[in-house]
Amino acid sequence: MDYVEKRRRKNMPLFYDPSRSRGGKPGNPQFKKVAERIAEWIHSLGIQGVQPNHGWRHRFKSIARHVKMDREVEGFITGHRPKGGASPDYGDRWVATMADEIEKYPRYKIAALSQPQRPHKRVRRTREQIATDDSPRQSRRTRRVAAWAVNP
Repeated sequence: MDYVEKRRRKNMPLFYDPSRSRGGKPGNPQFKKVAERIAEWIHSLGIQGVQPNHGWRHRFKSIARHVKMDREVEGFITGHRPKGGASPDYGDRWVATMADEIEKYPRYKIAALSQPQRPHKRVRRTREQIATDDSPRQSRRTRRVAAWAVNP
């Protein structure tokens, strides 16, 4: 919970660091890549029956209703805005309050979590590797532009 509170104070996302962005395209933002990697991880654990990651939100909301979690807190956690004008926006959303409500939630028992961690599949490329991989693409682009300039 300390980590969550630190991220909240800095107004930063929980699951990724925006400073590590490599400046991708607007159509493929950093948070989508993080979501893809979380989905890969979930599938690698053998969890079936939900379509990560949006399916988790539906599941969370269903179980939250079942355990009678406070609707306002459930909305804070899922990122849904409560109905009712501006008044729901008044006041702070305390991490401690959310922690009390999340304690109502049943725990998942996932066998894969008790097994030793496997090494990550993804390896970050160095700037030199990226430049090497991009050079054939750049030369093709240069030839295409040159050909177009000659034969518009």
